[in-house]
Amino acid sequence: MMSLTAIIGISAGAAGVVAFGRKKQPQSLLKKAGVFFLAFVGMLIVMLAVNFAIFYAAQT
Repeated sequence: MMSLTAIIGISAGAAGVVAFGRKKQPQSLLKKAGVFFLAFVGMLIVMLAVNFAIFYAAQT
């Protein structure tokens, strides 16, 4: 099982890559912040689901 700080760190890193790693076209800072927030929340939900699945599998 992963700690909460590890889950938050991985989610923030992945969201940063998604939001600021694009080289397609210039975007406003507000749009980049919105993409970062949505990617962060989405990745956080996925990582928590995986973490609880690992925890549940270890209990049975």
